[in-house]
Amino acid sequence: MNVSEKANLFTYATKELSQDAFLMWVLSNYDDEGDVGRAAKKLLAEFCHLDNDEEIRNLTVRPQEGKIDISVYFDTNKREKLGLFIEDKTGSNEHNQLEKYNDYIDKKLNEEKISESFRIFYKTGIFDDDELERVEKAKWKIYRMKEIHGMKEIHEMKEILNIWEEFKESPNMIIKMYVNHLYALQEAIKNKKMPSKYTTDKLNRCEWYGFFYNTVVPRLNAKFKSRNVKIKCGLVGQYSYAVICAWYKNMKKIPYLEIRDRDCVNGNIISRVLCYDMENNDLKARVIEIIGKSGNFSQKNMKSENPQQIGKLENRGVKTVDDIVEKAANAINAYIEVMEVAEK
Repeated sequence: MNVSEKANLFTYATKELSQDAFLMWVLSNYDDEGDVGRAAKKLLAEFCHLDNDEEIRNLTVRPQEGKIDISVYFDTNKREKLGLFIEDKTGSNEHNQLEKYNDYIDKKLNEEKISESFRIFYKTGIFDDDELERVEKAKWKIYRMKEIHGMKEIHEMKEILNIWEEFKESPNMIIKMYVNHLYALQEAIKNKKMPSKYTTDKLNRCEWYGFFYNTVVPRLNAKFKSRNVKIKCGLVGQYSYAVICAWYKNMKKIPYLEIRDRDCVNGNIISRVLCYDMENNDLKARVIEIIGKSGNFSQKNMKSENPQQIGKLENRGVKTVDDIVEKAANAINAYIEVMEVAEK
């Protein structure tokens, strides 16, 4: 069986630890004479600005040192004691950890007399605006997938696929599978068509995200252009699900509307009003009361104490993209009306 016809290892090895292991395996084999060694040298040259004639020596790789995913220490024929620190993500977001890592690295540089350090945030997943801002603030260099969506460009950004594209037909099966997996992710995220099914497969979640981002959300934003609401989509957690969310006045820590990928199948679309991480309990109580009186959202099975889901709207007979947009718009409009009353 040809390598390209085999099931891809990275279809199943989707966690960050798997990508950690792959990158460490590549970097540790920098002296390999085949594609693994060439890939290692290309990564090190890219991340650490090595000259073409700079030879790598005495390289060691350490996992989870100071809780940083990958730490690499090496010398070259031109420089000594270089430190490369990689925080690797596949689906989860940076959660205010890089500033702490900076403190650890700065201390490490002094203790071990590291001459130069390079800090890389390597993510084969979706960035949201808040995450991007945190990573930039911490001054870690960002490597992400190209053409994922139209976020602001980063001046010094190098795209992950540009590093790996020359290995797409590598004779090394593991290298080739990793690169093909990256391209499959990219194609899934660029998807514009409504997926025919929902599964727990990572690529399926990315297809749903692509459909939401490229097709549904732009139409919803056009419908609500004159209304005070922020509509966006994302992948929640470790690719656990793709989601469309609406926030009244783009405010944080208020009740918000959510539509998940799994709630857009079997001819249904389910919208939920949620209130996670809310600090204003008076507002929460008022919104619960208004939803109860509005008649648009059901509060069946809502918890009596500290509920997180405070309203649910289910529509049946959804068959087309137009149906999804129409029903999602109706739910968002009902949500806005609730929030407008709550604000008075």
